[in-house]
Amino acid sequence: MSSNAPDTRLLLAKVSAVVRAGGAEPRPAPGFGLGAAVLDTAGAPWVLLAHDPVHAVGPALAWARKHSLASLQLLVDDPADAAVVARRAAAFDPAPSVWLAAPTGPVAVEAAAPERHHDVPSPEAELFAALFRELDLDLVVEHGVVTAEWLGLEVGRLVPAEVAGDDPGSGRLVLRVGVGHIDQIAGEVVNHDVTDSDALASAAAIVRRHRRADAVPHPLTLLVPERWLRRVVLAHPELVGATALVPVAPVPGRRNLRERGVAPLAGRDAAGRELVVVCSTGVDLDVIPAAADARLAHAPGARLVVALPEGDVHAVTVALAAQLAEPAEVVGIPGDWRALLDVPDRAGAGGGDRG
Repeated sequence: MSSNAPDTRLLLAKVSAVVRAGGAEPRPAPGFGLGAAVLDTAGAPWVLLAHDPVHAVGPALAWARKHSLASLQLLVDDPADAAVVARRAAAFDPAPSVWLAAPTGPVAVEAAAPERHHDVPSPEAELFAALFRELDLDLVVEHGVVTAEWLGLEVGRLVPAEVAGDDPGSGRLVLRVGVGHIDQIAGEVVNHDVTDSDALASAAAIVRRHRRADAVPHPLTLLVPERWLRRVVLAHPELVGATALVPVAPVPGRRNLRERGVAPLAGRDAAGRELVVVCSTGVDLDVIPAAADARLAHAPGARLVVALPEGDVHAVTVALAAQLAEPAEVVGIPGDWRALLDVPDRAGAGGGDRG
């Protein structure tokens, strides 16, 4: 018996109890890997989203589509998660119903309000912009957090001085150097007697050496590939029929560098229409709900394009894109998309053209 069998039985017992408390008799349904599912008396599927429910809307829709099940009912334990799930589900037509999984039966959920993000660097953050440019790094602002990136990978972050234990109450920002939060904390010890510019230049040189199309596979090559693809699309907007694009924040933000995610941009297409482009790689069943949520946050009603490496375009992704109330287009980026940016092999700072 597999180690997760008891968990599966408990989840099935829970979803059955909730459906039964709501007045229906549960019947067996095909297995659902991110939770548990039953059918009610009328044959409608009830799915308990037990694992990362906010990112499970797409998998639930794909599961229902695979098994030709209509009238999808989604159950969520946490009220805050349930509200976000309801917002994401509402982007589809037909839209799944979303319920709170209460012991007394399903409780209707009100969708969370759209997230609105208009991130711009503060005047304090702009003081670091010249340093980032000198090192050929991108200054990116997402959810109020300012980072320095090379091909989508964070090599530095600006944090309030009090967070870094330096000059509390001053309102200053200080630079933490490293790839991600843990590396940055460690870097404070290693770089305590090194200038910001030297520490950042050293970190950028290491990342630059490994994050290349022709590099030997390495963790720095493999992290957040969707953000690398976003950097390619930003340099070559014609790949998605755009004329001007800027990076915008994913909804919700990334929790860490290993988490699967999406990387959106906003701008206009060749016809002058508002456009949201969402970049992703691999097979991510939740990319379409995530893309719709990004459009809602940054440009409701805009044309929506999901950009994927050509080999990652699958029929289920295209089908879910068409199932949106305002359908999205799925665009495959042909060939070796990483090679579309001609990045010089530089060991140090300064200059460079990434497209």
